[in-house]
Amino acid sequence: MPDGNFRSRLRDFAQELKRRKVIRAMVAYMIIGVGVAEGAGIFLPALGAPGWIPDMIAVIVVLGFPVAMAFAWVFDLVPDTDGETRAADGGAAISAAPASGRLQSATQLEGHQLSHYDSLERLGVGGMDVVYKARDTHLDRVVALKVLSDHLLSDEDAQERFLVEARAAAALDHPNICAIHEVGETDDGRFYIAMQYYEGDTLRQRIEQGPVPLPQALDIAAQISRGLVAAAAQGIIHRDIKPANFILTVDGTVKIVDFGLAKYAGTVVTKTGAQVGTVDYMSPEQTRGDEVDQRTDIWSLGVLLYEMLGGTRPFRGGSDQAVISGILAGTPESLSKLVPSLPPSVISLVERAMHNDPERRYPDSAAILKDLQRLLDDPSCQLALDSIPSLPAEGERRRVTVIACSISGLESLLETLEALEVEATLDVLRNRMRSIAEDYGGVLNEFSEDKCIALFGVPTTHEDSLTPSRAGSR
Repeated sequence: MPDGNFRSRLRDFAQELKRRKVIRAMVAYMIIGVGVAEGAGIFLPALGAPGWIPDMIAVIVVLGFPVAMAFAWVFDLVPDTDGETRAADGGAAISAAPASGRLQSATQLEGHQLSHYDSLERLGVGGMDVVYKARDTHLDRVVALKVLSDHLLSDEDAQERFLVEARAAAALDHPNICAIHEVGETDDGRFYIAMQYYEGDTLRQRIEQGPVPLPQALDIAAQISRGLVAAAAQGIIHRDIKPANFILTVDGTVKIVDFGLAKYAGTVVTKTGAQVGTVDYMSPEQTRGDEVDQRTDIWSLGVLLYEMLGGTRPFRGGSDQAVISGILAGTPESLSKLVPSLPPSVISLVERAMHNDPERRYPDSAAILKDLQRLLDDPSCQLALDSIPSLPAEGERRRVTVIACSISGLESLLETLEALEVEATLDVLRNRMRSIAEDYGGVLNEFSEDKCIALFGVPTTHEDSLTPSRAGSR
């Protein structure tokens, strides 16, 4: 079997054949050559030509094939059908902007050149960007080239997020974080980030193969935590922890390769109240659009570890709203039922990381990393419980008022409004309910698509140990 390097070189060669239009020239030559040879065999004898002439023409066509292919390789003889222009000296590769002035689609840049990068192969398409395997023609090295998606080229917020990602990753030098080589903008106004290219699979691809063995899952989580510790030291909160944003290299190293929604040194592109992230891995406070800190990444890492060990995400549903409702309810199926063989200490770590109350989670990445390292040494070791007790001291108990309101009409909203309009309406209602509760000294304890619960007269850190005296509904 050919090794990985050979396969990689073979793919690069095939991409180069495509870029130089050799394959297109080959097809064109074969069609024209066969037509000439067949035509000569049919018409020349009828015109009285000697029989050896059609045979000679056929031989010339066959012998001319490798010569024509060599010329196509060296001189790029076949013109581009997309209307790309070349530099006057003929030495520049294909431009990403067609001569018509229409910007080439970000998903169709294979074989094109952006700045001094020749795109070789499309690696993936995300909500904000498209990633290509490319060759840096200045330094003759392979890189991963991330370009902003077409629909965001006129979105100033998206461009700012793209640059924030670059600044966030470039500020970090750590073995578990992808290295940034360059940030730039093409002549036609397309932003790009050139990053280190790594051979390997994404964590998403690994999870799709089945549950990850406990030692490997703990090691992956520990490496991610080390990267997050380094990021936090620079004031960076990732906010988009999900399997697709991690590469497992061939030597077992985990690389964080995407900081697209990072909050960097206080830089906030999205407004408070807006949801950013991938719903399945968003913390409860993130789904509400609240201000977040390191603990939102801890929650997402807990979901990631749950999925690696259990083979399924803890919160599932037919829609984003259903997933969000499950997240806010905070009642996923216990890992002990999915994987009975897991040590209790591992389950405790995951449950603490995924606690709905940020105060009950690990306070930062360094704290969860410490426990992950202990579990790597001894999965059956006893871990310390979270620092906040589930019940307050007896002297702190107090009577409280619980107001529960049912919310109806969501289905009608979904039928009459666009999804974004529904979300905006729910955000307005949530903020209004929170404001009313706070005006009377209470807190909004829960808000979902069909109900909201407000608490009055209780410390917010002890909401799980209440003795309600009065409940009203309407």
